[in-house]
Amino acid sequence: MDSDKESITEDVFPGDRNAVSEKTDFRSEFGLMILLVVILVLIVAMSIFFAFSGTHWMMHRGPHRHGFMEDPVFFGWFLRFTVLAVLIAFVVILIMSRFMLKPIHRLTAAADRISRGDYTVRVRESGPSEIRRLNRSFNHMAEELGGVEMLRSDFINKFAHEFKTPIVSIRGFAKLLKREDLEPGKRREYLDIIIKESERLAGLSGSVLQMAKVEKQVILSEVAWFNVSEQIRLVIAQMMEKWQQKDVTVSMETGPRNGPGEQELLLTGNEEMLRQVWINILDNAYKFTPAHGEIRVYIHIEGNIFTADVWDSGPQITPETAARMFDKFYQGDSSRATEGNGLGLAIAKKIVHLHGGGIGALPVRDGATIRIQLPVRK
Repeated sequence: MDSDKESITEDVFPGDRNAVSEKTDFRSEFGLMILLVVILVLIVAMSIFFAFSGTHWMMHRGPHRHGFMEDPVFFGWFLRFTVLAVLIAFVVILIMSRFMLKPIHRLTAAADRISRGDYTVRVRESGPSEIRRLNRSFNHMAEELGGVEMLRSDFINKFAHEFKTPIVSIRGFAKLLKREDLEPGKRREYLDIIIKESERLAGLSGSVLQMAKVEKQVILSEVAWFNVSEQIRLVIAQMMEKWQQKDVTVSMETGPRNGPGEQELLLTGNEEMLRQVWINILDNAYKFTPAHGEIRVYIHIEGNIFTADVWDSGPQITPETAARMFDKFYQGDSSRATEGNGLGLAIAKKIVHLHGGGIGALPVRDGATIRIQLPVRK
């Protein structure tokens, strides 16, 4: 440790190896406090001295003699009193700076550690109430920054892996296509794989761009009334080719259960963004629905809440998967990782939250259900 630094491990949490080092260079803060205290002490001292000396001079010397500041006796006492006042002020400042400025220097040193990328640093929540609140806020900030940094690193690693896989596959099969003795059947098979991997790479690029777009969006724009029932029906129809690939049956029900037939439901929001939500949720349901399986969509409005339940006949969602299924690049079933890129649900969650709603998995006995709830603004 540098000679101009002092260990303050007693001011961090017990057992914390990331103890913050405190600089003892007071400089501007110390000089400012010296100036203020010295001025205050001198004003008080001079006031007391002049009051005492003036009264004593008037009583013993009379008004017709020379001024009391011209009296060598009184002037000597004035100098002694002034020097003593300055020395007392200096000692007081040393004591005050040691105990009052210490938490500030500790936070400054901790902030320097964070600026260098060390988000594990913490400071002890001690001292006066305001200092404790400041330390508590600092520790919370450091914890949040550490979590963001971890998510960022995890995102970069998964993003690189997801991009590398199709690129390596395309490169490998492209090299095989250069062989002159390759059979026509194998050539067509390899070309189909290259096309499929290229489409997967294009889909991943589009999803990443869309994720970046919705993540930086804070204010919801282009909000209007629209028929959400019709919107979901159109999405289901547009994905008909996908349903036919596995012979999946998709049905939709609107309005209250056991109510008087289907009802057209209206909703306020960004129509294009919510359309993407239904596409991503239905695509996720299709991903885990077995061949000849079933997907059911049920939507209704109760009070001021719009609810959409998307159920599929695939495997149940475990509590572990339910806790992470909306994270970027997370895929609960690794055996089907090639069917998606793990960004669809993360994008849907962000869009739903922008609309002030919520999204999550419901525990059901058979299959799996994802519920989306949105506020209905009058």
